Amino acid sequence: MKTLAFALIVVSGGQVQDDRTTYYAKLDACRWYAQMINRKQKYFRPVEKSYCESAWIDLDKISPINLKVIPKPVEETEE
Repeated sequence: MKTLAFALIVVSGGQVQDDRTTYYAKLDACRWYAQMINRKQKYFRPVEKSYCESAWIDLDKISPINLKVIPKPVEETEE
């Protein structure tokens, strides 16, 4: 059975990293993670580029992540 999901695509070294694709049931969740991994933070080097696109997935092979609550990012403080 196929269903529509949202794929989080990660680009590194100018190449799409197929082994790093994650599927989300909701577009807002995918967008939030795409923004988070693009943002430079303390102790975290962001990816070159990430974005979301719609994709048809086979539910027998892939289970999309279904988040009910998306946590708000916490501002980092310097010590």
